[in-house]
Amino acid sequence: MTAIPESASGGVTAAGHDVIPHTGRRWWIAGLWTLVSPPTAFLYVGLAGGAVAGYSLGVVWMVFCLFAEFNARLYGLVVAVGVLLVYSTIPVLAALARRRLYRKNRWNNRRWYLFSLALSLVAVVFVHLTQKKIIGLDSHTVRTTFMANTLLPGDYILIDTHAYGRVEPQPGDLVVFQAPRPPQRSLVMRVVGLPGDTLRITFKLLYINGKMIGAPATATFNDPERIFPEQLSPRDNYGPLVVPADHYFLLGDNRDEARDSRFWGPVPREMILGRAKMIYCSRKGLIARLERIGRHLK
Repeated sequence: MTAIPESASGGVTAAGHDVIPHTGRRWWIAGLWTLVSPPTAFLYVGLAGGAVAGYSLGVVWMVFCLFAEFNARLYGLVVAVGVLLVYSTIPVLAALARRRLYRKNRWNNRRWYLFSLALSLVAVVFVHLTQKKIIGLDSHTVRTTFMANTLLPGDYILIDTHAYGRVEPQPGDLVVFQAPRPPQRSLVMRVVGLPGDTLRITFKLLYINGKMIGAPATATFNDPERIFPEQLSPRDNYGPLVVPADHYFLLGDNRDEARDSRFWGPVPREMILGRAKMIYCSRKGLIARLERIGRHLK
């Protein structure tokens, strides 16, 4: 009597060969995998090449960030987010196409799922811990009026943490740094004095190496008529001071209200985190200040 092969759900054929069971792919499971680990979602739908491509593109992007300039890294980040969104939809679409009939393969294995998941976790932790060195982008929230009107409380700015990898800060640069005195939060101010410069302030006027340096067009003086003696406050009269090696003298654009190097001295080079480049978001309370968004900082 002739044996009848078992159904597509599994079993053996008349020839005695094992049959890998057919089972449909569920789109919502693929979607969940995509939220946790997009490459693992590709394994779930049997597209191992997509998983390899995803990890490879991640490595290429990080190498690109190591060598690219700020604008290229910024646009590259936007492109990377778009590519990730498209990449993440492919497993869901593939699962919909294979929702009724799908032949499991070697990648549909718990071991490969766990391996891919662990690789994704390592990648996320690595990028998080090294984003300032590799990606070279960071953010800073302005909370003080020290830089008004260049920067206002509620401005969110992008920092180029690669800016001073090969060059040193220059006069006029807007730098983000760790404040040397409590509360030791990050602040943003303008470089005015370099290592070795002799600096003094007389009646609100800044002198570098004996030459008067005009205030930048962005500087504001909210109390121009009142002059404090140096014994009372370093705001209007300060120095002379020779800026130590590997230190920088920083001033806020809001000269009459800023607490800056006049009050706590030059800032060590190692405390400078990067250069402020652009306002990517701005709000006052719950109201967005659209006119400030996208403004490049000089």
